Amino acid sequence: MHLWDKTSGSLTDFTTHFSFVIDSQNQPKFADGLAFFLSPNDSKIPMGAYGRVLGLTTQAEALNSVANPFVAVEFDIWPNFEWDPEGECVGIDINSMKSVANVSCFINITIMEGRRHEASISYNSSSYNLSVIFTGLKYNDTIFQTLSHIVDLRNLLPEWVTFGFSAATGAESCAIHTIYTWNFSSSPSPALSSKKWNTARLAVAFICWWIYFSWWVRHDSVCLVEDE
Repeated sequence: MHLWDKTSGSLTDFTTHFSFVIDSQNQPKFADGLAFFLSPNDSKIPMGAYGRVLGLTTQAEALNSVANPFVAVEFDIWPNFEWDPEGECVGIDINSMKSVANVSCFINITIMEGRRHEASISYNSSSYNLSVIFTGLKYNDTIFQTLSHIVDLRNLLPEWVTFGFSAATGAESCAIHTIYTWNFSSSPSPALSSKKWNTARLAVAFICWWIYFSWWVRHDSVCLVEDE
């Protein structure tokens, strides 16, 4: 995806919606979770990206991912005491597994039962707002929870990025992570925005030239009449 344009500095908006299941197959202990991520184009899964780092970075760079930059929304089902709150949570991660924003989520029972969840992630390029809406289960009722963070993605990622899903499990505590439906859209293209801006500037320049030319022709005609 063309995330932003270096010439104009313009950013794209994007929205993604997906349904997913994290299923421990009725086991009370489960790990580790899944994430929707953006990373530089042609990024590869780092060596040693198992378990707690959800396939996003290496164990050594879990809290400062320099070699493998990313922006992600994690659905974390195993609390790592080094950086996670207690219990399951949804978090926004920027080059670190320690979330810049997170919220505890009500999905424990649904993991054991393999229930389906919905999530939407949106980025507003005008307000720099990365927002998340997702479903949980509380007192056997489906609820909607939200999370957001203000971030200028131009400062974190290159112009062109790849995006998708990553998931990992633990050595003893496991779960099956499945994406059932997924759609993604972005608009407008940063390059298109730049072209529109250049077209607008050319149009203004042409109008200014036409006004000046019309005035010059009219003024020159008046001078000729007076000379006669």
